[in-house]
Amino acid sequence: MFAIVLPVILHLARSSNVAYEKLFDEQEIIKHLLESKYSNYDWRVRPRGRLGAADDEDYDNEPVIITVNMYLRSISKVDDVNMEYSLHFTFREEWVDERLYFNSPTLKHIVLSPGQQIWVPDTFFQNEKDGKKHDIDTPNILIRIYNGTGRILYSCRLTLTLSCPMRLADYPLDVQTCVVDFASYAYTTKDIGN
Repeated sequence: MFAIVLPVILHLARSSNVAYEKLFDEQEIIKHLLESKYSNYDWRVRPRGRLGAADDEDYDNEPVIITVNMYLRSISKVDDVNMEYSLHFTFREEWVDERLYFNSPTLKHIVLSPGQQIWVPDTFFQNEKDGKKHDIDTPNILIRIYNGTGRILYSCRLTLTLSCPMRLADYPLDVQTCVVDFASYAYTTKDIGN
């Protein structure tokens, strides 16, 4: 009995030690990436958009490539009188910010809290009539930075009411095509691409 318990205790001790090392590693990485006394990171400045050598001529002239995807959770209403519809979805954006590059032997990624400020795209929905970000019990936002790449995943849960110009001439056999129209609020295609 004693011989069986001892290996289990040693395994548990090693497992908790590895978990502690990962937690400590994650805290140290976040501190060095974002805290002003360790870093000169400015979340208000757009990243260059890719990892590369600073002596590359086009390095500063390239747009940040942002990949966007949406996971549609539900369509809650289609209102033909007001020509609008409502969606509940998860909105994800990915891009590279070389300033947040890190290399860790133990972590695949780190997760930031919504209060930790990093540069994020200024995406807005052009045909939005009303909208909300979900925040019950906590803000439904994920910010993940991947090890060894500087790649960032920003994900949030949204409910939007969007306008949709409907053509009802063929009612009741009509088919409507409604779009989700989003864009950058301040940046041009020279700054941000997809």
